[in-house]
Order: sequence, then structure tokens, then C-alpha cells
Amino acid sequence: MEPKPLLEPDWCTASTLYVVSVMSIAGYEDALKREVEPLLWLSSSKLGLSLGALCMASHVDSLGPTLFAMVYALSFAPALTVYVLYRLGYMGGADFLALAFMAALLPLLKGSIVPAPMLAVIYSLPSMLAHRLVVGAMICSPDRRWGYLACLASLRVSLRARDVVYSRRSLWWIIDDERLGEHRIFMEPHEAAVRVVGRRLDDRVRATPGMPYVTHLAVGLALAVVLGDRPILALLSILLS
Repeated sequence: MEPKPLLEPDWCTASTLYVVSVMSIAGYEDALKREVEPLLWLSSSKLGLSLGALCMASHVDSLGPTLFAMVYALSFAPALTVYVLYRLGYMGGADFLALAFMAALLPLLKGSIVPAPMLAVIYSLPSMLAHRLVVGAMICSPDRRWGYLACLASLRVSLRARDVVYSRRSLWWIIDDERLGEHRIFMEPHEAAVRVVGRRLDDRVRATPGMPYVTHLAVGLALAVVLGDRPILALLSILLS
């Protein structure tokens, strides 16, 4: 009587759970501090790359080398797009690192054909838009109709520099003032405010709240694991029919 074969480990499930766990930690840090420690991505990649490689081997077997190579290359598109926005000063470095981390370790979810980072971006949109509306209702003054709508769209407000320099919530703001030039996003809020106004702390600066995009990406990835790409493919079939 031949012995029963041992169950083969499900490396894709292990890799998915690992990446979701790391993204949850990063999302928590981003929500709490509006920044993510870069070493988190480096330290987490050591084990994650091994799990990811074992999972990708099964994807190659099921999709074939050519198709999987195309999907793998496409999974880096969101990270490259965010990198360009990061260099232009519109997004943070943690947003790029989070998407690059997902693309390198979890380019594809089991049973899906749409790359996992793209699904995370798509499924992050509802929570991100809801968050922007809530923040906009808190910081925008509804006194003037069109001014209020413009504020809701951009989330740019005028603050006293003193409120940024001495506020405990200074990390929740990004000084988005034209007087800082193109590198304004790389400066700490209190440093940027002082750079703009000098000692005149009662002068006003333009600022925007730092949105925790990594947090929304973590939510989007969790939804992608649950829903897969079926809703996206169904919507595309409706639009293209």
C-alpha cells in the first residue's frame, strides 16, 4: 500500500496573507503618523520575496511564461505612475514603495488575471473618496459656494504658520505653498512653514492635509483578496458590450 502523498503547501495563499499583513502594518503607521518607516519594506521583503517566488512559479505553470511575464510587468505600472507623481511633489515616497512592494511580491492573486496592485488601487477609491469628503467637511468653510467646492476638490486651505509650527498634529499637514518651490513635499511641516514666513508666524501659508494613501491601499488590497477581479471584469464586459 503506497503512502498517501503529503498536501502541497499553498504558497500563493501564504504569500497573499504575508503581503496583506505587511500592508496592514504600513496602513496603520500611515493613518497614525502620516509616514511609514522605509525599513519596513526592506525587512519585510526578505521573507516575502521567497514566498512570492514560490507563488509566481505556480502562476507560470498555469498561465505560461509569456503571459505571466506580461502580467508581472504590468503590475509595476501603478508604482511607476505614483513615482512620477512623487517626483512632482504630489504624492509621498511611501505610496510608491507600497505599490512597488506589492508588485514585486504579489503581482497576481490566485484566480485573477488583473494585477494585484491595480486591483488595490481600484478598490481603494471608495474609501479614499469618502475620507476626502469627511476631511473636506472638517476643514473647508461653506461660506462661499464656489470657494467651498474648490476647497473640497483640492483640500488646500490657508493656515496661520503658528498653527502648523506649534500644533501636535503638524504631521497631518503638508505645506503646499508655491513659495517653497518644487521640493515642498520633502520638508517637515514645521520646517516648511518657517521657511515660508520666517519669524512672522502669524502670516498664513497654504497647506493640505496629508492623506494616508497607504492606508487606503491596504483596504483596497484586502478587498481585492475577497472580491478578486470578477467585479472589474464584469464591469468591463458591460462597458464594452
